[in-house]
Amino acid sequence: MIFFTYIIIAVISVVFTKVLTNNYFKPNTIFTFIWSISGLISKYYNSELLQPRNEIYAYTFVMIITFNIVYLLLVRKKDKYLSSENLNSVLLNKKINYNKIYVVLAIAFILISPNMLNSIITLMNSGFSLSEVRKSYLALTYSGDFVYVFLTNNIPVAIITAVSLLAALDLLQGKKKILLPAILMVLLGTITFGGRYLILNFIIFYVAGFIVLKRNRNIKIKKKYILFTLVVLGYITFSRGVSETSFFDMFALYYSGSFSYLELMLRDSYSFGLGDNLQFGYLTLGFLFEPLVMILKFLFRFNIDV
Repeated sequence: MIFFTYIIIAVISVVFTKVLTNNYFKPNTIFTFIWSISGLISKYYNSELLQPRNEIYAYTFVMIITFNIVYLLLVRKKDKYLSSENLNSVLLNKKINYNKIYVVLAIAFILISPNMLNSIITLMNSGFSLSEVRKSYLALTYSGDFVYVFLTNNIPVAIITAVSLLAALDLLQGKKKILLPAILMVLLGTITFGGRYLILNFIIFYVAGFIVLKRNRNIKIKKKYILFTLVVLGYITFSRGVSETSFFDMFALYYSGSFSYLELMLRDSYSFGLGDNLQFGYLTLGFLFEPLVMILKFLFRFNIDV
């Protein structure tokens, strides 16, 4: 039943997308394929992960359908802000203040420096193992010092991500004014946190920017940049350690593990804060409340959970 439901939803998504947009592949169909394939892997691939209950698959059905409906309704609107011409104009004709970018990068470097020094020490003591860096930083993340983590992780990572996006858009237009500092900060962030997501983000920004703006004849994509970043990404992946897990098992863990993780959370709801302690929207609106709560905790030592 679950198998056929995923297939039917995917087919309906493609058909309606073709009829309404005259295109098979749009963000909603890609979204549908990714979640459908992940769900099918979670349900039918024989792995050691927890088998999710059917209720979890029902959640994904509702999510996929809702996303498709909202996306197609927005696409159908003839709003000038959704037109490809306006999008090209906004992204390409907007003048970038490079001096401000250099300033915020300097701020990001200062904020990230304490963690960077700790990571360099860990690298030297562990034989340059990014896996150990990752473990060390995760221990810090769960240490309870949320203000420190917010200042030395959340803010600099947000800055690096934003500058990576701008650098990718510039690179598509043949501009390299902020490319070098952006790459340096991405590499520093990678060394500091032992993660690969900053490099992956840059690849996604570069490729996605080309897909969105390819109608503009000035937009060019160079495969050598993608190849280089993929090589670096692969090196970092293997440098963090290769287990005996097969390729297909690893694929299943990456793309269907979230289903099993939700099953674990529902089975042990109390440990994950899903019991009687209702949050009343605090988690959903956390991005608005957290900075204020951080300031209150820092100034007045309030015992407020974040």
